[in-house]
Amino acid sequence: MKFKIGEKVRVKKDLHKIEDFECGYMEEMRKLEGKIVTIKSCSCDGAHIKECPNNYTYDIRAFEKISTKPTKKELLEMPIGTKITTDLEKNNVFTRYSNKYFKNMDCDCLVEGDINEDLTIKAKGYGTKIIKIEQPEYDTFYDGLLEVKEMTVAEIEKALGYPVKIVKEED
Repeated sequence: MKFKIGEKVRVKKDLHKIEDFECGYMEEMRKLEGKIVTIKSCSCDGAHIKECPNNYTYDIRAFEKISTKPTKKELLEMPIGTKITTDLEKNNVFTRYSNKYFKNMDCDCLVEGDINEDLTIKAKGYGTKIIKIEQPEYDTFYDGLLEVKEMTVAEIEKALGYPVKIVKEED
C-alpha cells in the first residue's frame, strides 16, 4: 500500500503480530495502535510518523487508510493536477488547472464559488456533487500564473533541498 507524506493514517492494532516487521518492532509502538497519525517521511523500509517521539521506522503494513472527506478549503489547497469527478454522466472529470479553477475536456470551469462547503456543486450543468478526488503523484513547485521571483543559488538549493549547479544553455 502506498502512502503520501502528510497523509493521515490509522496505526493497526496488534503490531507485534506482523511477521518480519521491517526495521524491527519496538514495544513503545503499541502506544500508537489504533490512533490516527500523520506520515512524516517514507523509505523503502517503511515510514516515519510525526506523532512518534522516538522517530521509529514503522513497517508500511502497520498502517491502514482512513476515509476522510476533505473540506472545501483543503480541496482548494490541493496541488495543480488534482482531479475531481462529479456525478455527471460524461465530461465529469475536472482537473485543477490553476489556483483559480478546475477545467474539464470541454473547457468547462469550476471555480471556488461553484463548490459548496459540503463539496456539492452550485453551478448548473456540472453535476450536483463531487464523488471522487485524486491528487497527483508528484509535488507541484511552480504555477505558471504566478509572478516570476528572483532567487539566489542558495535560495534555490534551500527550496529544492539539494545542491544545484548553474550551467549555460547551448543554442
